Amino acid sequence: MDPDDIVTETVLRLRHHLDRNPGAEAADLVPVALTIARNLLIDQSRANRREVLLPAESLITVQTLREEDFADRRAEIIDAFDALRALPEDLREIVTLVCLNERSLQEAAQILRISVRMAQRRYKKGREKLRRALGTAHH
Repeated sequence: MDPDDIVTETVLRLRHHLDRNPGAEAADLVPVALTIARNLLIDQSRANRREVLLPAESLITVQTLREEDFADRRAEIIDAFDALRALPEDLREIVTLVCLNERSLQEAAQILRISVRMAQRRYKKGREKLRRALGTAHH
């Protein structure tokens, strides 16, 4: 979304706000317009971030596994992908970036626009949830 699109969408949403609140004071419209524009930018940032991330399914799928390589572990792999999909989005994103996309925690933090410390906490929490879901011991 370019700046003109953000302005246009803000005006449209502000008009909708005015239709719902006909007695709104002019002074109240500036904060409303700024909130709308801010939310549009946040939505755009989240959409851009999701485009960068590759879902686990696009990297490797159960269907792409060669039977001779993974026949004895196929059920485990299916369970692992199911557990990954069940994670909350913020944890799934960091685990996908680090484990499947082979990004460092620093790179993942940059992509997600969070601090390295937050990336570390989310990664640790995501791995712990995966371990519990899969019933594996902590190494």
